[in-house]
This record gives sequence, C-alpha cells and structure tokens, in this order.
Amino acid sequence: MEIDLEIGDVILAGKFKNKRKIVKDIGKDSLGQPTVNGMKALNFRVEKLMPKDKWSKESKEALEFAEDVNEMKLTKRQLRRIIKEALMLESLESLVKKHAKAHGGRSIDDNIADAMADPEFAQLGVSEEELADAMEAYHDKMMGLY
Repeated sequence: MEIDLEIGDVILAGKFKNKRKIVKDIGKDSLGQPTVNGMKALNFRVEKLMPKDKWSKESKEALEFAEDVNEMKLTKRQLRRIIKEALMLESLESLVKKHAKAHGGRSIDDNIADAMADPEFAQLGVSEEELADAMEAYHDKMMGLY
C-alpha cells in the first residue's frame, strides 16, 4: 500500500484525529516502522485524501483564501503599483516616526514642517496632505485614541 504523503502536507493527529500537524520529517523508528514527525505512521489521517468537508477549519479557510486569490487577475503593472505603494507607505511611516519621536513635546504642525524639510520627503512623492494625515494618525495612535 502506498500513502501519498510529502513533507509540508497537513495531517490530522492525536487521539481523536483532530489536531492539525504539518509533516516535517518522514523516517523509520528503531523497529523499522515508518514514522511521521517521530510518531508511528498509521496513527493519523492524511487531510488532502479526505473529503473537503472533513478538513480542519484552518485548512478550509486557507483553501477559500487560495481560491479567492486565484480568481483575482492582476497584471504585472498592477502588481508593481501595489508593491510601490506598499514600499512608499512603509517609508512614510518611517519618516513620520523619525520626526515625531525626535521632536517629542512639539506640536504636530512643527513635526510636519520638519518632516517636509527632510530630503527623504521629496523622494517619497507624497503630498503634504498625506504627510499631515499620516503624522496625525501616528500622534493619535501614540495617544491611545485608536
């Protein structure tokens, strides 16, 4: 009998076969019996061989997410734009933190003015309004307002 099992597959183990485990190691014990993750091989269920309605909740959610991602059609241009925006937001957050922390106790307007004078601000390509919104959101977060 052959079992379709590979490293990285999800199995259900434990007394009631309801604990989700990921296969990290396939080997043999001292008696030459097959083992998976150091436990005897026939004491689990291979999830991918089971009907999907019997899968663990986490695997069902992962499958739904993967199907949703597969349905999305992105062009390379759209993907590059998304990545560029994410990097720009990360840089903006870094700039905001740098000026908000370095000038503690000063007003938001002073911190915004200092951030706009920073050479990094010109490279980001964001408007003054976006910087002000980000700075105000950061201050609100630090004050515990959200």
